Amino acid sequence: LGFCGTIEDYNVHRYFWMLAALAGDADLTIDLTSQQPDGLGVAESLKIYLSRLLSTGACLSLTMRSTGDLILVGRTFDVLRGGRLLVQEYTPDARYYLRPGEDFVEVRDAGELPEVGERVRSGAYEPIRAQGAATFARAYSDQAVVRHLATWV
Repeated sequence: LGFCGTIEDYNVHRYFWMLAALAGDADLTIDLTSQQPDGLGVAESLKIYLSRLLSTGACLSLTMRSTGDLILVGRTFDVLRGGRLLVQEYTPDARYYLRPGEDFVEVRDAGELPEVGERVRSGAYEPIRAQGAATFARAYSDQAVVRHLATWV
């Protein structure tokens, strides 16, 4: 189970997730990124980020902002498009597009991460990973978007 993302003032709660996960012996790989410009072109920068994000078989996505709002983030769909298992902090908006327990694993606090990590290692979530990738391909891939747009023409 891996987390790849930044910790900035608008999502500082991620720091507490990381501390709690590590204190609770969750087997969590943490790869902190930065919001600072990297001097690369957009395509190259995105390629590097996605490579880092998808370097683990299961990716933790944290959604809360400093306001307490639980938002749907792009990482949600990046993980599914990459064919990885999405382990996502609860946000009601995700349920408009995906089914928890079928397309992704939903967590509400860091205390759940040790058990989730154990289940990831055992392969117990493989059907959810496969279903999430299939749901993305069917409903949200580039081909699916083109099909949706074609219905308007």
